[in-house]
Amino acid sequence: QVPQGVCMLTLTFFMCDRSTAHIVFFISQSLGGLSVAGFLSNYMDIAPNFTGTINGISNGIGTTTGWLAPMITGALVNKQQTLGQWRKVWYVASGMYFCNLITYLIFSSGEVQPWNYVNEEHIFDIDKAGGCKGNESNKVNKSQEIEEDKPKSDVYSDYVTNSNFRQSRTNYAFNEN
Repeated sequence: QVPQGVCMLTLTFFMCDRSTAHIVFFISQSLGGLSVAGFLSNYMDIAPNFTGTINGISNGIGTTTGWLAPMITGALVNKQQTLGQWRKVWYVASGMYFCNLITYLIFSSGEVQPWNYVNEEHIFDIDKAGGCKGNESNKVNKSQEIEEDKPKSDVYSDYVTNSNFRQSRTNYAFNEN
């Protein structure tokens, strides 16, 4: 966030020089990958079982800038197309980068959160016969005939069985009893 914020501040000094302003803006956006590497990996650190959910919520909230930024810019420069007004736009953008940085530094954590863990009643070890171990109500009756090669009709099972991600960790929190 710091390099991008500094670039946005620097941009206010080169507004009359188009090529330099383009280069500074390009550098600012290129350095965005530095911040992405930090916060995207943090989802996995704090809640490995709910990384996708957290990412979705975060992206949902984060995309509000996609409609707020044009509204703020329009309010600042509408019928006032001056360098001073455009500098205000870049000051707001720079301020947002620094606010994001400070908020992240104060409130972020790499510790696994307690809500990441699923209750034991939802965790099952699937044996080769397709039965569940761990919860008495879900144990397979030994007298039942279970075919190992029987194709699964469950869409989730088909996806896990046939996908390239079958070696990845499965989240058992969403399995049906």
